[in-house]
Amino acid sequence: MDVLPHERREWLPAYSLVLGSITTILLVIRLLSRALWRGGGLGLDDFFITLGWAVAAANTGLSVHAATELGYDRHIWDIDPADAPNAIKYGFVISILYVWSTSLTKLSILLFYRRLVAGTYSKRYRYSIWIALAALVTYTIVIFALIMTTCFPLDAVWMKVVPAWVKGHDYRCASNRAVIATSYASGILSVVTDFYTVLLPCWLFFSIQMDKKRRIATMSVFSVGFLVVIAGTVRTVYLVKAEGPDIDKTWNIFNVIIAGTTEGDFGIMCACAPSLKSAFSYHFGTHGLTQNTGVSNPSSNSWSTDTGKRAAVRNGYVRLSAKLRKGGPAPPPLPQGEELILQERLDQSYGKKNSKSDIDQFGFSHEAWAARSPTNSTCDLESGIHRSSIEYAPRSPMTFNETTSLRPRASQQDVS
Repeated sequence: MDVLPHERREWLPAYSLVLGSITTILLVIRLLSRALWRGGGLGLDDFFITLGWAVAAANTGLSVHAATELGYDRHIWDIDPADAPNAIKYGFVISILYVWSTSLTKLSILLFYRRLVAGTYSKRYRYSIWIALAALVTYTIVIFALIMTTCFPLDAVWMKVVPAWVKGHDYRCASNRAVIATSYASGILSVVTDFYTVLLPCWLFFSIQMDKKRRIATMSVFSVGFLVVIAGTVRTVYLVKAEGPDIDKTWNIFNVIIAGTTEGDFGIMCACAPSLKSAFSYHFGTHGLTQNTGVSNPSSNSWSTDTGKRAAVRNGYVRLSAKLRKGGPAPPPLPQGEELILQERLDQSYGKKNSKSDIDQFGFSHEAWAARSPTNSTCDLESGIHRSSIEYAPRSPMTFNETTSLRPRASQQDVS
């Protein structure tokens, strides 16, 4: 009488399709938002997240094939022994793709943090990002090298289970203890880097000026990153079990595959989530105050409010910006050679365009920009207002009358 279980887990293709579709949609929204919808332009972080998505998609495809065709979705005693070499080969490749897909995703997220705070935040925070980048690159290279040197020649990894091949070939492989140690180190270090990557923005968000509602909304987006940490932890637990004395290897490796797929796709989702605000703002009308001015909605700035004196000042600046855009007086020319000096000072004071645009995706203003006047906020590079109008913006908060006094006397009547 056969008392062994013979069930199969056939839901992996559907699960992978749903996760992969959501991940792909979010990635497309991110790229379009960055390239077309006032998202700050494409950067190196977008390149790495796209590369990470491609590797994750390949990993998912191989995982589905290995599960449905080579037996990872069933118990080891239900597998055809002839499929063993291919099953091991696929598992070997999947482990490599997992390392690269998750590392590329985390690399993209860290580069996004660096882009976000470039020239505007404390050196300590910037150094913490560089340390994380160095640790991540080191971890990826070391683990990849250890996996690739498991056996010499490499095909002995999957062919050593074939007696006929073993008799006709000389090969050297690492001991089982070394292989298990590498698996443990890979899983644990992956979880550590996941956790560190998730904690970095928490440090940033608790150090900047932000109202409670916006802080909660922003933190809720990045709290999804803890699901990645949980998935990585579950994968490590099942990896330890798969490398243990339990003979039902395929049944345990299936759990490793599921957790790894979840970790990779959720990581990409978290990396793309901040761009959703920019996309929704662009398409659902929150990017403009009126139809006629073409001025970006300043509600995402710390100076913006809908009541009291600040609202009146803000609306006055909106009208001023509209006037300037429609043909206000040109600013006086700068002496030769001072244009670059002025631009460098603006970059040092307010940050570069990409960083400011990326900050706006979250809907908050960095503390380094808190002292910007409403004119600077209204005359944003993304608002479409001519660059020359920014020269009228004071470096410190001023009243509306003080700002308009910077213009020629004959033009003040138009503003009022």
